[in-house]
Order: sequence, then structure tokens, then C-alpha cells
Amino acid sequence: ALKEQSWKVTSEIYKTSKAGYVTNSKISRLEGTAYKLNQDLWYNAELTGSAQWSTADNSVSGSSTGYKLEAGTFVRVASSGWDTGSGPVEVAPPSQYATTYNANDFTTVDLSVEANGNGGFTGTGNTGKHTIFESGSFLKDEPVGIGDLENQHRTAVSKGYYVTIDPSTNGQDSSATTIGAGETVSTLQDLSAVASDEGGVKITTVAEAKTSITKIMAALDQLHLDRASLGAVQSRIDFTNSQIVTSKQNLSEAKSRILDVDVAEATTEYARQQILVQSGTQMLREANNLPRTALDLLR
Repeated sequence: ALKEQSWKVTSEIYKTSKAGYVTNSKISRLEGTAYKLNQDLWYNAELTGSAQWSTADNSVSGSSTGYKLEAGTFVRVASSGWDTGSGPVEVAPPSQYATTYNANDFTTVDLSVEANGNGGFTGTGNTGKHTIFESGSFLKDEPVGIGDLENQHRTAVSKGYYVTIDPSTNGQDSSATTIGAGETVSTLQDLSAVASDEGGVKITTVAEAKTSITKIMAALDQLHLDRASLGAVQSRIDFTNSQIVTSKQNLSEAKSRILDVDVAEATTEYARQQILVQSGTQMLREANNLPRTALDLLR
């Protein structure tokens, strides 16, 4: 009744070798310093220094154009790369208008979309600036507090949790075990999305817990029945054993009596034979003495 739920895997999954967290949404991990704009700003790469940033359109008529970057956009700084409204910027935005993110910080902003990162994290020459973690990815460390992720963006999991995305790909768990399609695993974790139900007890929902209780009660009833049946069999065995012991005692006593009678008879026969032998011997002695007596008389 308490057997864990068995699942036959239909597509490759991975068993973690350590406790960690599973992402509940698609997130990005920064590989270097970046800045998230807190409000709409204009950026003009043709200007110099802090003048490149402005809270209003900083286009210079006839010479340069300011490009509007909306609040929530991520930018990174590089010596070159800005081109007509996209790419890395040359000067960091003013600190009062942006939040600084460091390397390995997480964000729920999808930096694989060019508009969100304004081209500074995608495209030719920008690879390796961030890493995408799809929903359901495994993280070895608590992501909350290192970026803009909150608790609802991840779920704590224990060692041995099954995930569908290889944790070794992003270096989160290089010792994770690969479970191939067709293999069977036993776990209380719900794997219905990637495996077929092979039976057993599940307690991941209230309904399943009630069903499990019903199975346990049925098993207890069967246990009581089995105990009663075994008790009856044991009673019959004990009775038979008692009968056999009694029969053995009776046979031993009968054998003893028989052996005692045989000894008495043999002793009596031995005494009779001894008497006969001794009598015969005495008679021969007397017979031998008669001629000698007769000779004595003749003399």
C-alpha cells in the first residue's frame, strides 16, 4: 500500500544530485555588469560624456539623433557597438535613472528579445553576455536577492528531484543523472508530463491522498484477515505437534516395557542353563567316582 508511485519515462529527464531551486519562469543571467532603466531615457551616441543621456529628446538638429530607450530596458557599456538605436552604449546611464546589475545577477526580463536589451545582449558580437534559463531549469543557489527575481519565480527542491532540462548545460549540477526514455523510476513527484503512470501511491494532491488512505485501510483489513488465517493454521499445527509428542511418549514407554520383559526372560533362561550345566557336571563327577569305589571294596 505504501509503494511509491512508479513512472515509465517517455522522454529524457534528469535526476539532480543536490538540493536547489527550479525556475517557474524564463529568466536571464547576466555575464557582466548591466543597467536596467527605471524610466524612459534618450541616448545620443554622437554626443560626449553625460550629455549622451537625457530625460528628453537630445537629438541635435542636422547633426545627430537621440534614440528613446523605454523603462525596463537593459543596457551594457562597451567601447563600441552602438548603431542606429541598438547595441552597447559608451557611457553608463545616470545612477538615479537606472539600477545596476552585476555579473551572475538574474532578471525576469528576456534578454534574448532585442528590444528588452536594446541589442546589447543579442546578435553578432554579443553572444556570451547573458545566459537563458528556461522555465523548469535547475539552479544550485538561491536566485532571490541577486537581481530582480522574487520567490514566486523559483521553487525549492530537494536532492533527487527530476527536471526536464539538463542541469549540467549551465553548470548548475554536473553530477545530475540522465534518465532515458523507457526507464522506470519511483517517486512521489508528479511526472505525468514526461512519463506514464505505472501505479502506486501518490499524495501530491488532496484527492490522491484520500485515495492513498483508502488503499492503506484496505491493506490493513487484508492484514487482519491474513493474521486470522495464519492464527488458525498455527493452532492446527500446535495441536498436531501436541498429538505427535504424546504418541512419541507412548511409543517410548511401550518400547521400554518390551525391552524390560526380554531382559527378564533372558536372565531366567541363563539361570536355567547354568543349573543344567552344573547338575550335569556333578553327575559326571559322581559317575567317575563309582568305579574307584568298587576297586577300593575289592581290595
